[in-house]
Amino acid sequence: RHSGLGASLDRWDQRLSQPVFRLNLPKWMELLLSVPGALMGFPHAFFGPTPLALAAAATPSAIALKSLLLSSALGVGSFYAGLAGWINFTKSTKLLIFLMPGLCLVLSSKLSPEAAYLSTCSLICASLAVAVSIPLKALTDRPRPATNWAEKTRRSALLWPYIEAMCKGGQSREA
Repeated sequence: RHSGLGASLDRWDQRLSQPVFRLNLPKWMELLLSVPGALMGFPHAFFGPTPLALAAAATPSAIALKSLLLSSALGVGSFYAGLAGWINFTKSTKLLIFLMPGLCLVLSSKLSPEAAYLSTCSLICASLAVAVSIPLKALTDRPRPATNWAEKTRRSALLWPYIEAMCKGGQSREA
């Protein structure tokens, strides 16, 4: 067991997580409700579709919508295809983590200067958030909430590909 700041962060995270993990929804509803979270919480989305969605919302255009649809098909589509077992989740995640930021920047360059700026700022923020979270995850030294939830409820078939990919990536205690 850890102490100090790590223990405080651990307790805070557990208090925030408990209401969510106590929900008992049908799988189809969990999948549907996961889409907004995926746009902010998974690298498949926040390194591509999310910045482009912000850009398209700020300055709507045909090219912004096409850029958003392309990055969503690749990013969010591969995430759910991996969860469903249609593609290798770990390999597609590794590929997309390197592909999506570059694709996002290329697609952003085709947008208005304002939209490109907004998209680039979102991408930078996502990258900084990931960079800051890695030491915090190491500091708390606890299993990911999704792993705890999966072990306690045994309702994890949909999440296991994601959990395994994150563990293989060395981003969590389970690694």
